[in-house]
Amino acid sequence: MDKDEAIVLLSGEFGKQLLRGVMNYTTPVSWGIIETGIWKIHGNGTAFLLNCGQDSFLVTAAHVYEGYLDAQKKYPQLRSYVGDIEFCFTDRLICHLGSSILDIVTFRITTDEIARLKKQVAYGSSDWLRPVVEHDGVLFGGYPGKERNQRLPEEVNFGMYVGLTPASSSSERHFGCVLEHDEWIDAIGNGIPQEGYDLGGVSGGPAFRVHENEIGIITWTIAGVIYNASSVLADIVLCNHIHFVKPDGTLSAPA
Repeated sequence: MDKDEAIVLLSGEFGKQLLRGVMNYTTPVSWGIIETGIWKIHGNGTAFLLNCGQDSFLVTAAHVYEGYLDAQKKYPQLRSYVGDIEFCFTDRLICHLGSSILDIVTFRITTDEIARLKKQVAYGSSDWLRPVVEHDGVLFGGYPGKERNQRLPEEVNFGMYVGLTPASSSSERHFGCVLEHDEWIDAIGNGIPQEGYDLGGVSGGPAFRVHENEIGIITWTIAGVIYNASSVLADIVLCNHIHFVKPDGTLSAPA
């Protein structure tokens, strides 16, 4: 498929459904306190469910978890959630190497909680496929903090940001996607964000590698965990490769 064919395809119903499909895999994580009867969120990120052949577990970015730990020290009455399920991250921790080593963290989650979240599980492998390389198509999504909407004193809605773009760089540790504003297509119909749009909150979200076979069938597989989405120098999304995650949810440190 050439560039013009891709633009036509993504501008139609296929592009809309492709991007909306990411929503089925992502869930917001948040923490906060009740202030004068109103639920006030003090931090949020994004997470997803992963299964690599054993039990399913929850994945997000390590620095998201570290932000939660900082808030926990400051606010003894802190409450934390995965979606709308109250969830104590410290009690469920599987593996955390520290964001300076690997910006991924994993948690235990029950089958009942997975059913209540109503989210699809991303399936990986004990023998990961090749990592994302430059020019691979990458599908990603998450929940920017700026899109939170306080509908009721005790209820907050999370708006989602999703995108499909080629990888612009790749290394042993991570891959990056520069978001070229003049190449954007409004596939869903909600308008295109302005340049410099603050993506803070999408960290921990999934990144999928898009595949097209010889007869044009398009699929995607989990490929990374978003750990940085910066608009300081350019609109860029950085993801750690998923192959650092082991089947039991433990993590291996990059060399």
